[in-house]
Amino acid sequence: MTQPLINTQSHQAMAAAFSMLKFPHKYFANPDNIPKLKKILEGNEPAERLIDLLNEVQLTHAQYMDFSSKDVDGYKRIKDVISDQTTKYVNIRSEIKNDAPKELTLAGFDSHIRNVNMNVAELINDQQIKLINGGLDADVLSKIVDVSWVVEHFAMLVSGTLTLEVLEDGSLVFKQREPELLTPIWFGSALEFISLKAATNAIGSFAVATHQKNGPMDESIAQLHARVLSIIPQHWRLGFGRKTQELFPEIADLVIFLTNIIQRREIDKIEKPLSRGEVKRMVRQYPERKGLLKTYELIKEFQKSNKPEDRLFDIRNGGLVLGPLQLVRGLIQQMEYFALKKQGPDWHSLLEDEQTRFLLDDLIKCDHLDVLEFELKPEKFDASDFPELRLDVDFFIRDKSTKIVYAVQLKHVTTDNEAGLLSWFKLIGKKNSKLNKGLLQIERLNEVVANSSSAREYLIKNGLTQDEVLNLKPIVVHNVGTLDCVSLHNGICLYDLYTFKNVLSGNWGSIEFYRNGYYESNFTEQKNRNSVDLSNPSNVIDVYINEARFSEIKYFDGAKYITRSVNINGIKISAEGIGI
Repeated sequence: MTQPLINTQSHQAMAAAFSMLKFPHKYFANPDNIPKLKKILEGNEPAERLIDLLNEVQLTHAQYMDFSSKDVDGYKRIKDVISDQTTKYVNIRSEIKNDAPKELTLAGFDSHIRNVNMNVAELINDQQIKLINGGLDADVLSKIVDVSWVVEHFAMLVSGTLTLEVLEDGSLVFKQREPELLTPIWFGSALEFISLKAATNAIGSFAVATHQKNGPMDESIAQLHARVLSIIPQHWRLGFGRKTQELFPEIADLVIFLTNIIQRREIDKIEKPLSRGEVKRMVRQYPERKGLLKTYELIKEFQKSNKPEDRLFDIRNGGLVLGPLQLVRGLIQQMEYFALKKQGPDWHSLLEDEQTRFLLDDLIKCDHLDVLEFELKPEKFDASDFPELRLDVDFFIRDKSTKIVYAVQLKHVTTDNEAGLLSWFKLIGKKNSKLNKGLLQIERLNEVVANSSSAREYLIKNGLTQDEVLNLKPIVVHNVGTLDCVSLHNGICLYDLYTFKNVLSGNWGSIEFYRNGYYESNFTEQKNRNSVDLSNPSNVIDVYINEARFSEIKYFDGAKYITRSVNINGIKISAEGIGI
């Protein structure tokens, strides 16, 4: 599996795909977009046919929508999925293939479909829909949702991920361009899910362990507390460096509030908001926690700015109660806000040095690895034959067990509230996004090395052999768990930092449990410290899935057994084995 997931090198196609995802309800109604799109997909008859169909229906739907930023009389602005219960307008049909493994339960498929339908429903957030006889027309709304779902698939067609075929009955079907092309997206999501689940369980266990206990923690509970406090640096892919220490008071305050609110709802079974007065009493009880009140107000400030479905805490009667957002995602987003306030708008870039040390200090300990801490940039060699070259390699890793050298560019990026495809298109496909910059900085590596004796001499002088120089494997390492084991153009692979580190070092994560008041966590290692070839991500996925501890996600690719379909103007449009 080394086919690129999307074609980020076609800037015109990527711009079109991103624009579709950004404006899924009006892109095809814009007459300027139609000829541009047909030129990009020239000769693709099924695509040209669908362009005309989408153009026709979106022009019709425009009569029922107002795209201005100001509220308009006679229209209702859809606020969010929860307030407006918009999942009821998602009528996309889902069928399970007959060859689906029997281990994949109907409940599991239903859960997946509910999640993707939530993402589809979010596509009409903030849209103004015309009121008919004083209310919303459910049929009109469902048709608008159907079309936006098709537009998402069309964006993936334009970006090179999907193909489009016409069947004998005239229906259209989207398929993966290559088998298993979407496997990394499903795998990354599954791996991130179990990581978030473990962290969520730790938070819940700590809430139970400390409920109505005011005395000192015993050693086991103190370890569990440390585990909960480490969730933020863990999900930022950091150790406990200086930048993390600067934010530790806010991390500790946030854990205090979250634990208290969970205890109220899950143990005491009450929905009493955590009030400002109660926080003042906490400060009087624990004078060393004098920043609690400021943290409390910043939490309210940030949560109010989020859509209801994106809130860790809801504001009720001026106090805090638990919101609908997944706990760890909410923690991370809230801490990013604290970091923005305390460390400035470029806080995530300031973390990259610490992130690099967190990674390299562990890898240096491995006998089968050589960590080569030197950079490759145009100013390091004669780059006069490569004008406007953006080459930037942060460091190199030699894996002696596989005889491979990785050229690594490391990026730290912030989380995003965008739903579904738009999220990862923004991360890797949008020009000059953080990860896109990383790709631009490393995409010409092998071209430069092959054609520049000066670059080769520089690399050899810094410890690489001639053969290694001509066979470098470019890797972009980052902190986005859902973008893992992804193949892109020019042999570039994207890896989450933990996956990259775990595979190289032979550590496969921890096993932890809390029962009967006792917490334990331990790491296991391979007996023979060696790695697998990270330049072919399918190797990495296979190793993970064959590890007993990851049996929970053995069928992470269940989406490939689902066919989803809608009917637009009498034409059936299906998506086979895509699962969005």
